Amino acid sequence: VGFAEGVVMSFDPDVLLPNAFAASIERGVDDAVLACRNEQLDRDFLKFRDLAASRVPVGVASRESDPRARSSPRWREILDVRGHGHELRAALVDTSGQCWGALNFMREAGQPFAERDIRLVQRGIGCCAAAIAQSMVTGGPPAESSKRLSSGTRLPS
Repeated sequence: VGFAEGVVMSFDPDVLLPNAFAASIERGVDDAVLACRNEQLDRDFLKFRDLAASRVPVGVASRESDPRARSSPRWREILDVRGHGHELRAALVDTSGQCWGALNFMREAGQPFAERDIRLVQRGIGCCAAAIAQSMVTGGPPAESSKRLSSGTRLPS
């Protein structure tokens, strides 16, 4: 899945608070605090908590076609400021229903996410959730998924 900016984070599955993250573009602590405040306190749509509880834990939004983006604090304070026009968000939920993390991919205007992108991310959710869970429990990546995850953002196809 291509993107202009991407963030992957791990959560404490009991409270869904982030405890680590990696970003494709270096961001400071202020950016992380703004994103966390939005996720925990602001009224918004496609929140990771809501995605984790939904049947389909992946959602997309577009500044051009989604009216929710116009009133979204996340879009006004984060995405618009960074020049993004499209967003794909996913909760990394394992087979038992626990959410171990999330990912957020963003693209510039005119580069929407397609159904193929959504399906590709959906197929990788279980693997990513299991890898994060394993690394949090043992302190290191599981042997079978470390090669896939160490190469960056490529999800298994």
